[in-house]
Amino acid sequence: MPWLVRIPGRAPHRHADPVVSLVDVAPTLLATVGVPIPQSMIGRDTFGSALRAERPVFSETEVRIGGTLDPDNLQQSVRRGSKKRVQRPTGTQCFDLESDPGERQPSCENVPWRDRTRLDLERWDRENEALAESLGAATEFKLDAKQREALRAIGYLE
Repeated sequence: MPWLVRIPGRAPHRHADPVVSLVDVAPTLLATVGVPIPQSMIGRDTFGSALRAERPVFSETEVRIGGTLDPDNLQQSVRRGSKKRVQRPTGTQCFDLESDPGERQPSCENVPWRDRTRLDLERWDRENEALAESLGAATEFKLDAKQREALRAIGYLE
């Protein structure tokens, strides 16, 4: 899914690859309006430094039935370049998106990168747990008038 962003007063910028993630949205917007990116954010400013093609990009899907989390339908995935691992309680699937862009041939057998992606997901879980513990309650910070106007200009404030 493409991510399209138009920043008033900035020349058009295109990322065809590497993949960007939702964790990159907040750091990109903060940097755009001149707010320092907190150390606790794991995403990157997509307009700033170049993104590594092999950086792990994570996703997680929770299914809630009647407002209750159904742990049997939790899905986590990590993508490194064209390599993708999907973990569910029912099993794991590995895909090489270069040779199988439609994700039709899942197989983790004889996949040399499967352990690396498993370790990526384990590290991601540990880091998210540690981050949640360290943050506790949400932290507030104040925006100055220039930062508020910049956010208003791109549609994030009224």
